[in-house]
Amino acid sequence: MARSQDSDRTLPFRATAVDGIATAEQLGQVRESFEAMGLARRKVAEAFYQRFFELVPGARSMFPQDMERLHLKLMDTIAALVGALDNPDVFQSIINQVGRHHARFGVTPSQLAAFGDALLATWEQHFGPAFTPELRQAWTTLYDAVRRDMLQAMKAADHRP
Repeated sequence: MARSQDSDRTLPFRATAVDGIATAEQLGQVRESFEAMGLARRKVAEAFYQRFFELVPGARSMFPQDMERLHLKLMDTIAALVGALDNPDVFQSIINQVGRHHARFGVTPSQLAAFGDALLATWEQHFGPAFTPELRQAWTTLYDAVRRDMLQAMKAADHRP
């Protein structure tokens, strides 16, 4: 059992990968909103990368000309993370693998921050008025945790022989 940060009542939910970081309500919002994207995920991924490259034009050279595969990979990775919110070991494993992968490409902390900004802007564009301040905070909380752990994985990868 865990306690809601909004009240003293005990909530019946399992420990999650982001326990102590996100509330059960926030995790539910993340799951529901990502599921609601449904078949629009490919279009959302295209909009995301367009926004990301506007924020970090120099990053475009790190990517292939044909982005279709990366659009799918982005959404598959987010789906895997959202699906692993109740499994801390799997969640952390995904973050570590993605962090190591990005370290090989020389991704910087500022690029990861811009990634989060582009993600939130894209979600806001996609959901419109349904992207409430609470939903924004839920995704921000999750991304901040992912970014922090990715940076640790990237740093560890940089120090390997």
